[in-house]
This record gives sequence, structure tokens and C-alpha cells, in this order.
Amino acid sequence: MATKRSLATKLGVVAGFEDPQVALEQYPTPPDLAAHVVHLADLHGDVDGRTVLDLGAGTGMLALAAALECPARVVGVEL
Repeated sequence: MATKRSLATKLGVVAGFEDPQVALEQYPTPPDLAAHVVHLADLHGDVDGRTVLDLGAGTGMLALAAALECPARVVGVEL
């Protein structure tokens, strides 16, 4: 399990939306928030070796964060 800080650092390279569409509610997830959410899920045993589903994946920030924590697979669903 990676530390929350190292996870946030790795996620810092993810690009945001170039032209966000308000009607689609395209809000970027900051790297530190994604790291926090995935780190907590991993502490509760909800990531390692499991399937992680990111609905409304957007930039894929949560899916990428989960992928760095050794899940069985990650599925991101977006328009």
C-alpha cells in the first residue's frame, strides 16, 4: 500500500479538462482528494485484489489512483 502523499504525487501528472462542460458536470478531482478517498478505501480492504468501478470517471483520477493500489481490475465508465 502506497502512502497517501506518494499516491497524490503520482496523480499530480493527470491533466484536467481542457474545456469543461457545465451541463455534463465535468469537475476535476484534485490529486490529494483522490489519494485520500482511495487510501481510505484501501485501508478498509476495498481495493487490493478487488474490482474497482469508477462511474462518471471524467479524467480518470479515481480510477488511476485505485489502479496504483493493486486491485484485481479497474473499470472506468464515462460518456
